[in-house]
Amino acid sequence: MKLLILATICLYLAFPISCKENSNTEKNDSPPRLTSKKSFEKVRSKKSSRKRRKKWNSPSSMSDTIQMNGRIVHVVDADTVHFLSESGDRHKSRLDGINAPECHKKRIKTLDGKISSACISDDEPGGYSAYLFLKNLIEGKNVKFICSGNKNTKNCIEDTYGRVLSTIYLNEVNINNKIVAEGHALSFTKYPSKMRWKYCISESEAREKGNGFWGKSGKDIINRFSKKTRQWYKKHNLLCNQAIKEKNGL
Repeated sequence: MKLLILATICLYLAFPISCKENSNTEKNDSPPRLTSKKSFEKVRSKKSSRKRRKKWNSPSSMSDTIQMNGRIVHVVDADTVHFLSESGDRHKSRLDGINAPECHKKRIKTLDGKISSACISDDEPGGYSAYLFLKNLIEGKNVKFICSGNKNTKNCIEDTYGRVLSTIYLNEVNINNKIVAEGHALSFTKYPSKMRWKYCISESEAREKGNGFWGKSGKDIINRFSKKTRQWYKKHNLLCNQAIKEKNGL
C-alpha cells in the first residue's frame, strides 16, 4: 500500500506542468469568434438598401422633362394631388420643391371614383386651411403637368413612395409657387429643386406680408410644427440664401 501511494505521488509531481500546458494550449487553440465576411457584407448591404430607399429622386436631378395636359381629379393635402392625363394615365403626385403643413386625413372618393384620403383637420398649424386653398384652386380643373421622365419610355419617374414629383401650371401660373406665396407652404430645402430660389423668395415675401399661416402665429409658427419639420428647417435660411446668390451669379 505504501508503495502504491508513493507511486501515485511521484506521477503527480512528474506531470503537473505538462497538464497545465495542455489545458492552456486547448484554450489558445480555440478559434476566435469573428463575424464572417459574408455576414458583414449582408448587414452592410441591408443598411445601404435602407439608405437607398430613403433617397428623394428630385426632378432637378433628372435630365428629361415631360409635359402633359390633364385634370386634377383629387387633392389629398396642400402638396399631394392625383392627376389624370388626357391619354388616361393617372398619377399620384407630390408637388416638387415645396412642403405644406401636415393634416389629419380620412378616406373619401375621388372625382374619378377611386378611393383615396383627404384632410379633415390640422396636424400642424395651417394644414387644413392649406388643403382647402389648393382644393378650391385646382380640383376638377384642367392643368399643365410637368415632371421628370425616362427618355426611352417617356413615362414620369416616381419617387420611393410611388409618387411623381411635379410642377403644376394653371393658366400659366406656377401652382407650386402660388401655394408658397399665399403662405400655405414652405420652400422644401430638405431636398434639391431647380426652383428653390424662387420658392424661397416667395416664402420670404409671404412671411413679411403675414399671408396664410404666417399671419396667425407670425415668426413663431415654425416652433409649432412637428419635430421632423423643425429639424430640416434648421439650415433653411442658409440654403435659401445660397440658392438666391447662385441664381444671381454671386
